[in-house]
Amino acid sequence: TNLLARPGLSAGPLLLALLAPVGRGEEVAAVDFNRQVRPILESACVHCHGEANQKGDFRLDTREEALKPVDGEAMLVAGDPDKSPLYTTTVLPADDDDIMPPTKDGLPLDKSQTEILRAWIAGGAVWPEGVKLQQQSRIDFVKHIKPIFETTCVSCHNPDKMKGDYDMTTKAAA
Repeated sequence: TNLLARPGLSAGPLLLALLAPVGRGEEVAAVDFNRQVRPILESACVHCHGEANQKGDFRLDTREEALKPVDGEAMLVAGDPDKSPLYTTTVLPADDDDIMPPTKDGLPLDKSQTEILRAWIAGGAVWPEGVKLQQQSRIDFVKHIKPIFETTCVSCHNPDKMKGDYDMTTKAAA
């Protein structure tokens, strides 16, 4: 699973926020821009679609820019993810030339991340006033987080020890 992180946020709440399911049957109002959407956009999109770099003439660093049409086509249609290339390009097959973020630049978004974007857009793409996105590094769970868990947490939080009745050996157990 790929997870995103922002400086200043502790790994625990961020991991829980990004692992929390946002399915099609849930309330879309439950999606929090700053906690769930912003980390995805800042780590996977803004480096190519920000103020300094506007690939495809699309900027995504402010709500106003995200809502501007590109060649007459809206990239973000608040309330309709299926008409929003900001979402639809993230769910294309990994080998599709139009997938976002491009797989040549790294990993595609995982299902939990695309579902967060879908639910956020379906809920009206609420973006707090004055929030400007800044590029953040993308964190890979297996490469960056798992080793920390394995060296500092799992020795006490496993099926054999279960300190605090908490098992961190699998996503399901955690």
